[in-house]
Amino acid sequence: MLEDNQPVKLSEINPEKKSRPKRVRALTDESDQLTRPKRKSKKSGYRPRKAVTSSDPEGLDQDQERVLAGKITMIEAQKRHKKRYNVYLDGDFAFGISEDTLVRYALSKGQYLSQEESKNILASESDNRAYQIALNYLSHSLRSKKQVSQRLAKEDYSQATIDKVMGKLEDLSLVNDLYYGQSYTRTAKTINRKGPKVIAMELKEKGLSEDTIDQSLLEYSEADQMENAHHLAKKKLPSLLRKNSNLKAREKLQQFLYKKGYNNDLISQVLSQLKESDQLDRDEGAALNKYFKRYWKKYRNLDEKERRFKVKTMLFGRGFKSEAIDAAIRQAEEEGEL
Repeated sequence: MLEDNQPVKLSEINPEKKSRPKRVRALTDESDQLTRPKRKSKKSGYRPRKAVTSSDPEGLDQDQERVLAGKITMIEAQKRHKKRYNVYLDGDFAFGISEDTLVRYALSKGQYLSQEESKNILASESDNRAYQIALNYLSHSLRSKKQVSQRLAKEDYSQATIDKVMGKLEDLSLVNDLYYGQSYTRTAKTINRKGPKVIAMELKEKGLSEDTIDQSLLEYSEADQMENAHHLAKKKLPSLLRKNSNLKAREKLQQFLYKKGYNNDLISQVLSQLKESDQLDRDEGAALNKYFKRYWKKYRNLDEKERRFKVKTMLFGRGFKSEAIDAAIRQAEEEGEL
């Protein structure tokens, strides 16, 4: 126990001290106070009451307000959380606080706390808890200001507390939207080969301003964009050519690159390079013959006129020219396949 009017010394607070009253020893943190019935110890006279655990100390009921004002009769370390302490006022459990808050306010046994002082302590404790949650959230990866604010809002912290925490994080450069945007851009272009339009859209969703997004995208040079778009196009093109005409494959490739976030001018340059290398000018005969046979078999239950019309429609939808389709049909007739 602490002497009257003496500042608390953390080393003297022993959570396992044998002389502690048996009933009080079982009530070691805020969660215990909420689940155990109210009762008075015959030995100590300390009566556990409902703990103040709200992230907003203003939301107190009348019973809690009475407990928040009084003389500190005991400060004890929590059993499960060694760096947290329970504070008792006039024999009643009042609230739990962190070691930082205990030291900051130099709380000691015998000290009188007014309701206003207790509220200030709880407000400081709320800020400290919110700050620790934010640090833990940031320990996994970089986050934008909006992401951290939303994380704290999910914990029901007041906007005032969130603003204080965000200000502290920014002062320590633990949250910086420009640094986050630049890092995000470098990762997206290198790992996912996303285009700048998609990256800009994703950064906007994460709360970055237009100016910050523009500065972040400076990390993505036109040369890098061209290299990534060309890589994606070469990888995608073979599968498109197996299923479509050259013209249709070109259209689908253009749509694919646009959805990846590349602008039309750059896409046109990529397609021109592929055409110059003859990758978009292959012989369509094999692909046309393949799909002609597939559709001719698929619609074998239709009468011949309707069957021809259906097959031509399907092939035309894949981008094959009408003349090429008619030629394929004539060739099949000459070879006796129809």
